[in-house]
Amino acid sequence: MNPSAHAKAQADAMLRHHLYSDINDRMKHFGEIQSIADDVHRPVQEIARLYEDVLEYMIDQARVTDFLPVLVSKKVRELCRRDN
Repeated sequence: MNPSAHAKAQADAMLRHHLYSDINDRMKHFGEIQSIADDVHRPVQEIARLYEDVLEYMIDQARVTDFLPVLVSKKVRELCRRDN
């Protein structure tokens, strides 16, 4: 399995699909999740749950969704720093 197919399989297995507009949107967010997990040294599954909780909250308030990956990532990183 090539790396992008592996990443897609991981994303498909753990993400709440209703939060994403399409596969590209899902993969963009999953890339953010992986980056955060690497940076804070926590399991991807743990970060995915937190990330999607924040994303679900922010989606309801967003008028423009183009910046959600950046805004959600920033909030999740803040929450992870607060937990340490």
